[in-house]
Amino acid sequence: MKYVIGAAIILLALLIMGGLFEQISRSNGNSRFTAPGEMVGTRVGERHVQCSANSTGQLVVFLSGAGGTALDWQPVLASLGEGVRACVYDRAGLGWSPSTEGERDLRALAEEALAVIDTEDTKGSAILVGHSFGGYLAQYIARAHSDRVSGLILIDSLEAEFHESVAHGVDA
Repeated sequence: MKYVIGAAIILLALLIMGGLFEQISRSNGNSRFTAPGEMVGTRVGERHVQCSANSTGQLVVFLSGAGGTALDWQPVLASLGEGVRACVYDRAGLGWSPSTEGERDLRALAEEALAVIDTEDTKGSAILVGHSFGGYLAQYIARAHSDRVSGLILIDSLEAEFHESVAHGVDA
């Protein structure tokens, strides 16, 4: 019995140390490395946004998967042609974007994406490219704000009907 208790204590200590290491690494990493984009003030707060060529063409906004950041899209941004206006951003609390107070449900995430679109495009609409959870979010935005979405590209996306409890009480 004392071996089981000893093993449990060691396991708990390792879990705590791992969590502390991750928190310290994240805060050190964000302060040591320069953000590839810039901090942009939106109606929902400051967000880290990076855009490609300053084209007048249709805006394309990339939505990362759960826990993903603007860094995930760097190879894609680098491969786009000169005439493409593409933006990536870090959702609140991820990458270089500060955390925010309040609900972080689909409505809040959609408002955050729309706020980024508003700061980067005067027409107020965009083609949304979503990967994984970002695709789920893109589908929600397209349904709830169809006038703001001019195209939708889904990459290995969750289906809109996936896990309806997430959207409980939300008209998707």
